[in-house]
This record gives sequence, C-alpha cells and structure tokens, in this order.
Amino acid sequence: MLLVIGARQLLHIPLQNMASQSDIIMPLPTHDRIAYVHMDVKGYHAIVSSTTGECFYVNLKNNQQKALTRLK
Repeated sequence: MLLVIGARQLLHIPLQNMASQSDIIMPLPTHDRIAYVHMDVKGYHAIVSSTTGECFYVNLKNNQQKALTRLK
C-alpha cells in the first residue's frame, strides 16, 4: 500500500508485513507537490508525478526513487 501523507512524502506499507513501514521523501522543490501516483498491479513499482510535471519512478522493494527526465 502506498499513501501520500504530505506534499512531498509517501508512506509505503507492505501488506505482507504491516509492521515494516517506510517513508519516502520525494526530491521536489518547496512550491511543488505530488499530483498523481500510478502503481503496477503487483504493487512493486510506482510512477509519481508532480504538479509541475516532474515524474519519478519508485521501486517499492528498495524504497528508492529515480527521476524520469524523458517523460516531460
């Protein structure tokens, strides 16, 4: 499960182990915020887009994000 809990913060809660929660801070400027989150069917990958059009790939197994520069 992936929840947006702030303007630039995600909370990842794996459904197999609900006790191991992790925060993912997105590297967005202060005036920008998360607009959309698109997850795959299995819940291991997500694409997060911001209000200014920046896109990030989030690997939920490792809780790492990577900027997607070609999607602008």
